Parts: sequence; structure tokens; C-alpha cells
Amino acid sequence: MPNTQYLNTHNLQNMTIPIKKSKFTQELNEAQLEGVLATEGPVLVLAGAGSGKTRLLTYKIAYLVLELGIEPRSILGVTFTNKAAGEMRERVEQLCGGSLGGMWLGTFHAMCGKLLRIDGSAVGLGENYSIYDELDQRRLMKDIVHDFGLDPKEFDARRVLGTISSCKNRMICPEEYLPLTEDPKERTLVKLWTAYQDALKACDAVDFDDMLIFAVRLLQENDELRQKWARKFKYILVDEFQDTNLVQYELVKALASFHGNITVVGDDDQSIYSWRGAEVRNILDFPEDFEGTTTIRLEQNYRSTGNILEAASAVVANNAERHAKTLWTKGQKGELLRVFKLPDEYAEAKLVARMIREQIDGGVSGSDIAILYRVNAHSRLLEEALTRQKISHVIVGGIRFFDRAEIKDTLAYLRVVVNPDDDVAFGRSVNMPRRGVGLQSMNRLREMAKAEGKSLYRMLIEGDMSGFPPRSREGFAEYIEIIEELRATARSADAGEIVGQTLRDSGYLKMLEDDGSFEAKSRVENLSELLNSGIEFANTHPEDPSIRAYITEVSLLAGIDSYSPDEESVSLMTIHSAKGLEFGTVYVCGLEEGLFPIARAMESPGELEEERRLFYVAVTRAKERVALLWAMSRHRFGMEQYSSRSRFIDEIPKVLIEGDTDAKPEPSLFERKPSAKKAVSGAINPGTIVEHPFFGRGEVRGVQGWGENAILTVAFPKYGTKKLLLKYADLSVVRG
Repeated sequence: MPNTQYLNTHNLQNMTIPIKKSKFTQELNEAQLEGVLATEGPVLVLAGAGSGKTRLLTYKIAYLVLELGIEPRSILGVTFTNKAAGEMRERVEQLCGGSLGGMWLGTFHAMCGKLLRIDGSAVGLGENYSIYDELDQRRLMKDIVHDFGLDPKEFDARRVLGTISSCKNRMICPEEYLPLTEDPKERTLVKLWTAYQDALKACDAVDFDDMLIFAVRLLQENDELRQKWARKFKYILVDEFQDTNLVQYELVKALASFHGNITVVGDDDQSIYSWRGAEVRNILDFPEDFEGTTTIRLEQNYRSTGNILEAASAVVANNAERHAKTLWTKGQKGELLRVFKLPDEYAEAKLVARMIREQIDGGVSGSDIAILYRVNAHSRLLEEALTRQKISHVIVGGIRFFDRAEIKDTLAYLRVVVNPDDDVAFGRSVNMPRRGVGLQSMNRLREMAKAEGKSLYRMLIEGDMSGFPPRSREGFAEYIEIIEELRATARSADAGEIVGQTLRDSGYLKMLEDDGSFEAKSRVENLSELLNSGIEFANTHPEDPSIRAYITEVSLLAGIDSYSPDEESVSLMTIHSAKGLEFGTVYVCGLEEGLFPIARAMESPGELEEERRLFYVAVTRAKERVALLWAMSRHRFGMEQYSSRSRFIDEIPKVLIEGDTDAKPEPSLFERKPSAKKAVSGAINPGTIVEHPFFGRGEVRGVQGWGENAILTVAFPKYGTKKLLLKYADLSVVRG
């Protein structure tokens, strides 16, 4: 039985707590304690970054069990990861002094899985239904596309399934989607979707999205079952509520329909996953959807210094759609945030690596340092700069640049260009993108090559291919034509030119651009960075800018294992991967308009607000130091693009910034500027012929702006068109 002797806690008015459980008052701050004691009715806990939300949730479950005598089986706790669920259960059982058998504590999918095992027959599932993972789903969809006689390139299984998943997250079914479109391709997609669902049903199987959809259907369409499950769970607690999608929202709403005791914990300022279905309105509209909601704000931060919190709060306060809150700390104000302006991305990477080397030499642990960026493609130069400084590092939640599939695929083409006898590279590239070369044809080619003692490529050129299927012969012929043209060009072209031609001629870049998915766009950015890498190599190795020399250097660089378990490594990651983590020092790179905030968010107020929340998440990962870096120019597919600094830097109060520091790095790798700057004599206008110390003589095609901040578009015969900032370009006028 619960202890009935209570003590009124100051400033909590009518809320009470048992005297004998004094650790609740000793180990929780006032707002956390208020959240623990608010057990009845709907409760919204707005938990700012680093404010101790996990402590509130675990203590609240312990309080329900120990003090209110609630049976563990009547409590439902929902998290987003198995790891978080396991850690929460462990903490609660430590507080309660024993196992909490019968309590449902797990992810949304785990909860729905249990529910459907018990009552899935109400929605047509057997008790032994199968769950299809992503590979199973793709295999099934590929078969369906084949059965429909459709082009697998046009109806790529991954892309089709991505569209279906997006619809399911918004609770849209095929019958509802069909009237929304007149596009023939989309109407075909609906047919594929319907066939996919029919195939799942025939196999008594569900995919991950269906697990949630079927559970919601069960609760919404069957009053008896809704009453059964809603009565069972007297208290419901949901973590990371800002990351829920519409289906998950409807699920907890149905389960809370009887007792109404639901506590959701989250931070709308950290809602950064809309691209995978998360709906920030779930947490914004919670008080309206659940009448009588008690709102509690956890604003005391236990992670960051005062200046970091003040800067982050000032930026995110510019969002219109948010619950008002301001983080604060009892700790020190700490260091000011440092802002660095760099000429280009090469200087940015070198500066970050140099500053980290100084920190490590000064006794800072590498594991207490993180480099954050908006997109994965940003990691390449940073990885190289850290490697040159001999700094152990690890890509968190991602793959090292030269280990990414699209990079390895392209490098495989280049390796065959350099060495046609490279059978491994041949095998990786010959049917990428798909050109009709199947497994049977490859096996036959290998048998022929082995019998003749030749490489696969030599066998392809010199052997008798008449016995192969027509589609394979066409695919092999297309591949030979691509490789031979590249080999001919490589005799006189540099690495940058060959990388660019490979991306175009192979069809690889077009395949990704036609895909158009979020993942494909990220892979296109990585290929852009690979092209930059080739151009950079050619510019910095004039003695041998060939593709052969480039492949040699890349092979050595890619072969370096930058992570050693015996050393504490610096972490590199996207900001999305950094959520929930903390570090002593955080470097946020690429803070330019169009990159962060990302270009596609510029025309959408909602997307722009999510970008601002992403910046808030980045800054609040830091405990002590924040460095914000932006570059005045970056290269995309070899073209220099001028940038302006991110609006998010401008939204930080000036008193919190240590200057707008102009870093003085070594010369840029791309333009290799001499240390002594020459004065530009004479006016520069379109048509002016200028001399650049590396690119040579070129003609000015355009001028934007004025004075030393003017941006020049200059056409160089050998290196193509470049955009140069006049004050950094080190140009001489040859003739006006």
C-alpha cells in the first residue's frame, strides 16, 4: 500500500509527496518534481536541451509504483529507440529496488507488435504474422515491378517504397491517394502500392509502417478493443514527443481515451525530423487536443554554459511556431561563441584541424570534441585535414567519405580506366547503373576469362560474346565504349576532367538525379564533392595531375584507418546524428545561406523554422565552447559559388560573439593564393583580360558588386569559368 503521510512542497501548492521518499525532493529540481507529481490528466512537459527529462520520466514511473501503488502492468512507457527503453527500464528498476515485470516499456513498434500478436486477428493478421524489414520490402517490390512489366529504373523499388511510407506516415491509403493525382506515373505507383499490400496480406506479413497503421485501425474501428486497451493502461508516458508522426499521435490518443492520464515529454525546439514523418504540430497542439492539459517547463540546463544557452535561445526565439521557453543555468557564463570567416571550404577544414590539434596538444581529450555539419558531403575535406594532422577521428552515424557506396562505385570506374585488368573494380562498375548485365552473364564471363588466363575486361574485348543474351551484349558494349572513351581522354586530361566525364558518361549522376529522393540528393552532393576532390588534386599537383596519380593518392587516403580503439577520437557527424549527445567543444561548419539553412528551406517558412531548430540543436550539444565557421565561397561540381554567412549567426546577440573573427589560415588549396597580395591596377569590367597566379590568363565575363568585395566571373581557357572574390583573387589586369 502507498504511504499516506505527505508533506507539502514549497511553491507546488496542492501537490504532495511522501516524507519517507525524500530523495524525490533531494534529487529533482522544482520543475522536475512538479512533473513527477502531476500524475492525473494530460501533462505536457516541455523539456529544453540538457534539462533532465529522462530523470523526470524514470522518477515519475518509480513514484507511480512506489507511492501511488500502481501496478506496473497498468503503466505504458513509449520511447523511440530500444537503447533508450533499456536504459529507462534499468534506471526505474534501480529506483524501485527490483524488477517491474508486466510493465510495457519500449518503442512504438515494440508496443504495436505486442498488441497485434494478441488482437491482430481483428485487422486480418494471424498471431504468427511476419514482419518485413527494408530488404524484404525491396525484394517484394522489385518482384511486383517486374510482374507489371515496368522499367525497374523508372520505378525503383527504394523510391516507390519511400513514397508509400511517406503516405502511410500521414495515414493516407491508396484509395485516398489516387484521386489526388492525374499524373500517369503516380497512378501507376498506386497500382504498385495496392499490389504490394495484397502481397503482404497473402504472406500474412506487415512492414514497419503497417505495424503502427494496423494498431491504430484496431483501436479506431473496434470499440470493444479500444476500451480493452485504453482501460488497461492507467498511465501513459511518451518520450521525445516532438518526433512523433500522425500515426503515433493517433495511437497514444486512442490509448489515453479512457483514463486520460498521459504525460508527454519533448521539446518543440528540437523537432528536426520532418523529412522522416515527424510532425511538430503534435506537440504544439497538444494542449488544444487534450483539454485541461497541465504544462510544465524544464528550463534549467545542466549541460551548457550561460552564454551558449543565451545564444541558442535567442536564435530559436525567432521561430513563430513554438512554445515559449528560455533555458538557464546555475553554472558560469563561460566563453563567448567564436565566429570564423574563411575564404573557402579548404581553409575552413585546415583551420578546424589546426585548432583541434592545439586543443589536444593542450590536454583536451579528442572524445570531448565534435565537428558538426548540415550535410554528409561536408565531411570529406574535414576527414582529410584531420588525417594530415594525425588526429584520430570517427564518423558517427555515417560512413567515411571514401567508403560511401556512390564514391566507391565511381572510383571503380576510374580504377578500370587506369588499370583495365582490375577485376574487382570491373565487377563493381560494369552494371552500375544497371545496363542489363546479370549474374549469369558475369559468371559465364568469369569462366571464360579464367580458361583463357585473361582479365574480365580483356576477355570482354577479345573474346567471342555471341553466346551471351542480347541485353547483356548491349550492356557490355555500352560499358566498353564508356571506358575506352575515358581512357582516350585520360591521355591528355587531368584528374578533375576525368572524374567529371565519368560522372556524366557512366549515367551514374543522371540515375541519382532522376531518383530525386532525399537519399539520392545527398549522394549527388557526395559526387559533387568527389569532383571537387579531383579538381583540387589537379590544381595542387601540376607536376602530375593525371587520373593515375589521383587514384594512387585516394587509395592511400581511403586506406588509412582514422579510428584507433586505443585513442580517443574526435567525432564528425551531421547535426541530425548529434541529437542527444554532448561534447566539451563543438565546431559547427558550413554556416552559409543555402547550405545552413539549406537552399530548399528558403521558400518555406515551416522548413526554415526547422533549419533554425537544427541550429539550436547543434549549439546546445556544447558544454563549454562553440566555434561557428562559414566560408565565403565553396565549390559544387567544380564551380566556385560565392556565399553569404548564415542568418543564424546574425540572430545571435553581438555581445555573445567573440568578434566576427576573420581567421588567417594558410592559402587555400583550390586557388593557392600567394602570401603577398598584388594591387589591381586599372578598372575591371566585362571583357577585361586578367592574369591569375594559378589559373593563368582569363577574360572577365561578369562583375557583381563593387570595390574589393566585387565578385568576378572569369573564363580561363584551361580551367573553365570561375567566380572569384576580388580582394582574395590576386589578379593583375593585362588589358582593359
